[in-house]
Amino acid sequence: MGHLYQKSFALLNGSISEGLSNTILEAGQWGIPIVCRRNSGNLSATDEGRFATLFTDENDFFEVFSHFYRHYPEPNQNFDFWIKSHFSLQEEIKNLIQLYERFS
Repeated sequence: MGHLYQKSFALLNGSISEGLSNTILEAGQWGIPIVCRRNSGNLSATDEGRFATLFTDENDFFEVFSHFYRHYPEPNQNFDFWIKSHFSLQEEIKNLIQLYERFS
């Protein structure tokens, strides 16, 4: 997938409802600007929209994407650091152990 991200100018995720999107995390690690629908999974994957341009519905999308396209953002290297610190395998293991201990 890396070669596709390198050729991309943006990632568009229009899912109405979704869990945590690996696609958003992958694009973020490649520094690809992201436009995505405001839903709980996308909010989690983008630190409440800090690392993405969010839209609410179809009507909002046209305005948001038009603004995004006119003011194309620079790649955000801080997103890669945030992803690695919040979604690393070690972090996932630590969280699962804490959850297990909490309910044991």
